[in-house]
Amino acid sequence: MKVYIGNISRVFSKPKKELVDFLFPFYNMNQKKETVSSFSQGYELVEMVDDADFCLLPFPWNYYYTNKCKDEALQFIDDCHKAHKEVVTFTSGDFGVPPLVKDVIVIRQSGYHSQRLDKQYALPAFVNDPVERFFEGDVQFRKKQDKPVVGFCGQGTSSPFRYAGVFVSNIFRNLKYYLGVSYYEPQDLYPSTLRRNKVLSFFEKSSLTETDFIIRQKYRGGAVTEEQRRSTALEFYKNMRDTDYTLCLRGVGNFSVRIYETLAMGRIPVFVNTDCILPFDQFIDWKSHVVWIDQKDISKADEILSEFHLSIHPDDFTGLQAANRELWEKYLSMDGFYSNLPKLINTDSQHKLVI
Repeated sequence: MKVYIGNISRVFSKPKKELVDFLFPFYNMNQKKETVSSFSQGYELVEMVDDADFCLLPFPWNYYYTNKCKDEALQFIDDCHKAHKEVVTFTSGDFGVPPLVKDVIVIRQSGYHSQRLDKQYALPAFVNDPVERFFEGDVQFRKKQDKPVVGFCGQGTSSPFRYAGVFVSNIFRNLKYYLGVSYYEPQDLYPSTLRRNKVLSFFEKSSLTETDFIIRQKYRGGAVTEEQRRSTALEFYKNMRDTDYTLCLRGVGNFSVRIYETLAMGRIPVFVNTDCILPFDQFIDWKSHVVWIDQKDISKADEILSEFHLSIHPDDFTGLQAANRELWEKYLSMDGFYSNLPKLINTDSQHKLVI
């Protein structure tokens, strides 16, 4: 597909980190650097808007707010709409910023389903393939046992001081938005670590489930050096490999990175839905890939997981793990997501993706 981003040389004169990550491989090629992103082979950047299949705002919305150049974004979108082209835009970070124009596609990791815009879609959290990185590409699937084995490795402590800090921080951030001082959209006052601890305790105390939890006080165990980061990451993914299910509940922003890590490992996420938007949800039947628990039902998390586990045939249990790995590879890795980006641009299709 042909993509218009405006003046290509001007766009690529900016630092790579400021661009939307769709453009990273093209930036590398422009700088005569090697690129490993296969999705870029399906796209061509063009200099003329009339030649494009769709247009891409080259920087996230955050960039135009921060650098006080919103008019630049508006002019780009106006030029594209005059040429009758669809415009794809991105928002980066844990918290979203409102797009300045409603009639554009907005892709972002965070966001609330109840507040979803007509053309708003979820961006996966892209992770390097953990199977290739830590297990020499050897994807192993577990056989079904009598009880579900649920794992978790990460922050899950229950501290009233931490809760108070998060609460005050969220109030302050929301207040700045309402006062017009900040452009970041208001967020629910959601104590994710406290809620995570609560769900973990339900599993730990239950006779219906087996657990393997590694509870950390700090993000990534406080790792600082590259060796420490690799060690804690290996521990994290070994915990996933050695369990059937992994608890996936939002962090600071209203999305879960862990769900993509779990799928990449070929395991089954226990996904706590906090009004989330999931990638390709108009095509993917997410409830067939995860154990789905709505926020209001977290006190019954162990019962919901046990019921799911008992109902699935041993062959289907192994098959679901394989399907989840394939789902990540084909649609939720960076190559997979951007290879399928046209599905979001042409949303008239009503078919489901079959994995």
